[in-house]
Amino acid sequence: MKRFASLIMAAVLAVVTAFALSGCETEPKTIEDYLSESPSAQQDIEESLSGLNNNDMDVQVTYEQNKIIITCSLKTTYKKNVRKTIKKSYKRYMEKHLTEPMENAVANIERETGIEGVSIQVIINNGNGKELWSETYPIADEPEATEETTGETEETSADDADQTE
Repeated sequence: MKRFASLIMAAVLAVVTAFALSGCETEPKTIEDYLSESPSAQQDIEESLSGLNNNDMDVQVTYEQNKIIITCSLKTTYKKNVRKTIKKSYKRYMEKHLTEPMENAVANIERETGIEGVSIQVIINNGNGKELWSETYPIADEPEATEETTGETEETSADDADQTE
């Protein structure tokens, strides 16, 4: 888990650095615009993230308006009983170790680009492509009674039949 958080932070640092080192001649309205006007920034981000691809996972970055989406696709498909534990572990660990650095990264990107409303979403997918965990930074304040969901219930899942450990 510690190694994974380090990999994500390396990716975010690469994203922030790419934004800081490349400028746009016009004032872009979104991160997507910024990167379309700064191909070198986009190339720097993609090259730095490609180094995170390994035998355990593939990492990809996409952009939607002002959202930077970092998707980590695990190569192992975990069974239902293991998924529940993994989800809880990611939630606890990332909350403790990733929230502040990610929110600082968002603030740095906004400062470097002059674009407000930037967010970074980190998604971790099971080997079969189903989402295991995700969070969007900065984290929006939610009522305490609200539970985070990932779109599938713990009790039943169509992907249980073909999973390995």
